Amino acid sequence: MQSPGSTQLRWIQTRPEPVATLAVLGSGVATTAGILHPADGSVLLDGPLACVGDGPAGVDVIGRRGADGEGILFEAVDERTGQPTGLVIGGAAAGTVGRASGSCGIRGGQGDVVLVTTSFTSSDSLVPRRQAIAYQVADGAATQLHAATIVSCPPSGAVYSAEAPAISGAYLVGAGSTCPGRVLQAHDLRTGGLVAELDIGLGRVVALDDGPRPGDQSLAQALVHDGDVIQLHALHVLGGTPQWIGQWAHAGTLVAVGEDVAGIRPPGSDLVALVDLRTIDGQVRAMADPGVPRDRVRQHVVDDAGRLLTVADEPATLTVVAPDGASLWTVDFSSVLGGPVSGVRIDHVGLDGAVYVSGRVDLGDDPSWFVARLDDGGPVEPPGVLRLHDPTDAVDLAVDVCRRVAPTPASAARVVIARDDVFADALAGSALAGPDGCVLFQSGGASLDRRTLFEAVRVLPAGGRVYLLGGSAAIAHEAEADLVDTGFDVVRLAGDERTATAAAVAREVTATREPTVPGTAYLATAEAFPDAVTAGAHAAAAGIPLLLTAPDALSPATATVLEDLGITRTVVLGGEAAISDAVLAQVPGPERVAGDTRYGTAAAIARELWAPDDIEGAQLVAVDAAGSWRAASAAGPLAAARGTPQIGVAAATATPDSLVALGRVGGRRGAAADGRGRIAGRHVGGGRAGGHRHPLSAPPMIVT
Repeated sequence: MQSPGSTQLRWIQTRPEPVATLAVLGSGVATTAGILHPADGSVLLDGPLACVGDGPAGVDVIGRRGADGEGILFEAVDERTGQPTGLVIGGAAAGTVGRASGSCGIRGGQGDVVLVTTSFTSSDSLVPRRQAIAYQVADGAATQLHAATIVSCPPSGAVYSAEAPAISGAYLVGAGSTCPGRVLQAHDLRTGGLVAELDIGLGRVVALDDGPRPGDQSLAQALVHDGDVIQLHALHVLGGTPQWIGQWAHAGTLVAVGEDVAGIRPPGSDLVALVDLRTIDGQVRAMADPGVPRDRVRQHVVDDAGRLLTVADEPATLTVVAPDGASLWTVDFSSVLGGPVSGVRIDHVGLDGAVYVSGRVDLGDDPSWFVARLDDGGPVEPPGVLRLHDPTDAVDLAVDVCRRVAPTPASAARVVIARDDVFADALAGSALAGPDGCVLFQSGGASLDRRTLFEAVRVLPAGGRVYLLGGSAAIAHEAEADLVDTGFDVVRLAGDERTATAAAVAREVTATREPTVPGTAYLATAEAFPDAVTAGAHAAAAGIPLLLTAPDALSPATATVLEDLGITRTVVLGGEAAISDAVLAQVPGPERVAGDTRYGTAAAIARELWAPDDIEGAQLVAVDAAGSWRAASAAGPLAAARGTPQIGVAAATATPDSLVALGRVGGRRGAAADGRGRIAGRHVGGGRAGGHRHPLSAPPMIVT
């Protein structure tokens, strides 16, 4: 491997037959030859796989081709072990849909619904077709909801998504260029019925996503190649009427599409323009130089972080360019693998930046096919643990966490928005958001950050409730107007200072949520965040208001709200340095929950507020960095949804207090968050608690 950086070959698996990586799931690295451990490539599940995908709570779904090569059988595997659970979800058997002639696909759909697709040829026609079958998975059984042929002309259409932000529970289908009528379709996930259809004319859909992208409440966005021009369009469904809305056009060849970035090579150039798909005018982030002429390029990929990855032939190399155009590293495969290499292809890029490649290598008398993992040499999470990718800012992080709390469109009860530069307003937000809401951030400026607005559109039903924490100095009136104009029910909760804002939030929590322990409030210092963010998860789960005070004197706004709400039990968080005994003496029914350090207090919160017998692990948040409150605040509702205590830890080292707390709560499954991507991978716990059961309560997770 060549410079720069510490990128290394993590592992390589060779096979006597062609092999490729399909996806990285909770259960491990899924390949066409089986499921491998992400850290060392060891085999967890042997046997050929045709396709894989996310399933309902705690399971992944695999598709196996029949022994005779006909039909696909879909079954569930445990996310923690990679082993079959015994649940057969269903199959596209030879007798029902004909011979499986191509790929299959799996899309985790709306909650308990899984959508599977297969290519097939029927007995009365040699024309390849594609079928979509939806199954409802509940109580250990799978029930078929519908089966429909979705495209009837070659090449068979691709199912792009099982979710859409404007229509809850829709999947999208794009037809190929040889179809008589080139269309984009949206089908209802549970019934299979056609929701919307649009003729795209002479253009050819080369990429399709379920958004959100520029344009409020867009159902989908498509990159359409018409001659030498790439155009971005958004398909809106407004009152049932679809329409194309052109956004921008660039001349050149579309070479790759990522989450937020498209790679377009201008005519006659070896460079690649990295175009930001989130901008109305198609802003070019950078002109990336892949380091090889275009006639040597075998493949371009843009990953979710916006990096451009390029595979070249003769010799086989991989180059990686940062979103700003800076060269990161280059790999010479023949040098790394110790023999002549050909046919290299990037199969998958993980959220952690790991690159999974496949190809052919001559290591002796007979050539071998291989799959390999390349990464930066850092710790690798075990199967069943998901670390959300490290974002560049708090807005992206909060959106990412919200998609875990409420993966289905229009499924959140409320959204809470706080400023991202000062922690005080956000501290009480978890209790208000609850286990079925999200904490999002405003990044500054007058207008609401478009990413936050798009996520609110996705996650809330029409007219849903949005709370703004803090006055106009924290979140501008213009941002509030953006939400009102979009149709949301907007409520601003604010006070003259931070403890007064927390008091206003506490009144709303009491008015709108049913606490598990009536008459109880949590009280944390207003001068630091660690105690409040670790208790915030339980406040969110239990519907208990969280108040703030100055360390040495009970804040007037807090004293007033304690009396007005009839609080009879005040759980004081932290030791005397956080909240003095003088303050303790002024609150009703005081109980101090504290340790010798911030980590000790976090451990005490997990031990004393949560019921150890009712949980199996913990969600970890870093509390040793100035900005880590953002990740911890956003992750509070996630911990509440999963039923796991949120334990504050040091980012790089497990303190004795943290280890004791993990031991008390189980330490088998869990999550971690720090907003910087540096929590040690061995801080792993997890589990459930209370009555709110969430699809993510079973699989472990790392949130960064």
